[in-house]
Amino acid sequence: MFVFMIVMLTIMPIVLIIAFGFWWAKKRREAIQRVASELLFSYDARPIPDPHLDHPDMKLFNVGHSRRSSNLMRGIFQGIDLVVFDYHYAVGGGKHTSHYTQTVVIARIPDLDMPYFTLGPESFFHKIGDWFGKKDIDFPFNKEFSDRYLLKGDDEIRIGMVFKTHILDHFENRPEKDKINIEAKGERIIVFRSGRTVKSDDLKEHIINTTSLVKILSDS
Repeated sequence: MFVFMIVMLTIMPIVLIIAFGFWWAKKRREAIQRVASELLFSYDARPIPDPHLDHPDMKLFNVGHSRRSSNLMRGIFQGIDLVVFDYHYAVGGGKHTSHYTQTVVIARIPDLDMPYFTLGPESFFHKIGDWFGKKDIDFPFNKEFSDRYLLKGDDEIRIGMVFKTHILDHFENRPEKDKINIEAKGERIIVFRSGRTVKSDDLKEHIINTTSLVKILSDS
């Protein structure tokens, strides 16, 4: 009896965690499906093939392994073709595996010709990287942007033409806690928060704000 109690006390927390995970995933699917319906978007809980496979040239979709997508929404919003989904990948293996999931928005604008660049919040470790020659693109006349964001890309001249003064001002005025990541190339602009999913209650507002950001960048 004592052994049985020990086994149950060991197993029950694991069972409860798994059960909560299934319950949370179900609630998220239902909530996102409602958002898709409100926006007149299509919805697919387990898309096949995974949407990230359409973008093998983008850095985000080449990191780690065990890549998969879920809760796919697709539609036209304010004239922009959007694909929105939860994207998961893992890094490492065995006991040292780390899992990451983020909500990804891919905006596609025909005839747009963005130079390839990545943009994300700059950390202390990025600054150390600068010391070893891994330079990001800085704007001497706009130190606050350069201090807060890590901007990388090969075509520095074309990227500089995208990040005009009003674009830099927009990113400066974003709340410090809103750590957005962007990867752009050609007619595609991908927006996500690294390792973070957007709460289903905030998803519609996130799509509205992301669309506004995409328009600002594409009009530059």
